[in-house]
Amino acid sequence: MIEREKIFQVILTDDEHKLVEIVKKLKEADQPVLDVYSPVPVEEVEHILEVPESRLPKAGFWIGFSMGAAALLLMVWMMGYSYPIVFGGKPYIPWPSLVPPTFETSVLTSAYGMGIIMFIVSKLVPMLKAHPIDPRVTDYLFAILLDEEADEDFLKKLAQDFDAEYKKVNAPEDVVIT
Repeated sequence: MIEREKIFQVILTDDEHKLVEIVKKLKEADQPVLDVYSPVPVEEVEHILEVPESRLPKAGFWIGFSMGAAALLLMVWMMGYSYPIVFGGKPYIPWPSLVPPTFETSVLTSAYGMGIIMFIVSKLVPMLKAHPIDPRVTDYLFAILLDEEADEDFLKKLAQDFDAEYKKVNAPEDVVIT
């Protein structure tokens, strides 16, 4: 069985100012920009590509809130109803002493939940073979990933105008490009 490969077009540059200008030109020309990879955050690119705001903080809040509430209810049930211990005038449900474990449970489950969600959304699973666009992208290069339908002649001219590198990358259909 022959595995179908997807072809991506990539523009590589080593300057973030050139990256921003190239992305602006691509958006003006209605070229299909799939993603931009960079070793450092470039905030202008998010605004140019109109990347939607992440829902991860909301997910983290609700995971932390629900697990903190569950921990609080569990502690109240254990201390007040399941196995109440009365000694020295201690109340059945000591609210002040339940605050630190509730807070810590909220923070811990929120962090783990957001980590797990990031792995799921990014499709990072064990034993997945990653195909980097270019090994230099993690060090100093910025990469703009475009679909194969993008105008090749326009991309080559744009790369030449900005002293950037243009190349095509093949990747199997079921593999995530990193």
